[in-house]
Amino acid sequence: MKKVMFVVAIAMGSLTTMNAQEVAAADATQNPTLEATQVTPAQDKFVEVKVAELPEAVTNAVNTDMKDASVTQAFKNDKNVYRLVITNEDGTSKKAVITADGTWIKEQ
Repeated sequence: MKKVMFVVAIAMGSLTTMNAQEVAAADATQNPTLEATQVTPAQDKFVEVKVAELPEAVTNAVNTDMKDASVTQAFKNDKNVYRLVITNEDGTSKKAVITADGTWIKEQ
């Protein structure tokens, strides 16, 4: 009887694992976050830069897409990708990643 219970427990565990893998695979194909050609900017080292030194395309993108918000901190990596801390007038902040030409990569 112990062997039967053991076999049933193993079988149930296997089914659960297979189902979890199917769900994860389905989510990855249905909701891609970045194109395969893009590199995740979090892997690169960022150094802080002055907000006044941001490229015009970056400041224009923030002003156009996030009205009533301003960049309070900016960081840059060697690939000219910027990580920004953007603060709204109500005091809430969020992080965003943008290229030097003003293309949004990620917004949190």
